[in-house]
Amino acid sequence: MSKTKQVFLATHSPYFLVSEYLNTIGLFIFCLESGVPKIDRINGAKSNLLPWSPTWGEINYEGYKLPTIEFHNDLYGRLQELSEKRNINKFEGWLVDQGVKKTKQWTKETKGNGGGTQKTQRC
Repeated sequence: MSKTKQVFLATHSPYFLVSEYLNTIGLFIFCLESGVPKIDRINGAKSNLLPWSPTWGEINYEGYKLPTIEFHNDLYGRLQELSEKRNINKFEGWLVDQGVKKTKQWTKETKGNGGGTQKTQRC
């Protein structure tokens, strides 16, 4: 149908958006900024923040400026991957070496149980 007609499709699904065909079509984010409609085309570098883009976290951040826990986890995981530090303590040390300051406290949760030692988180 798209060979002879223009097709519009609205979705928030990152599963639907991951496709080799997105390189040949327009992918846009529509939102309101200060009450004014804004349209951003996100094909290209902006849509490739993570190798597994787009994620729910990216969609919510790009479309609604919501820095969700999921987006934080996406970014944290990507940095951990780039650092090649699989151990959390070694990765935390790597962040300090990069000049990232410790600003908040968090409690490590394992299998649904919170109660570990408080660790320092970055913002």
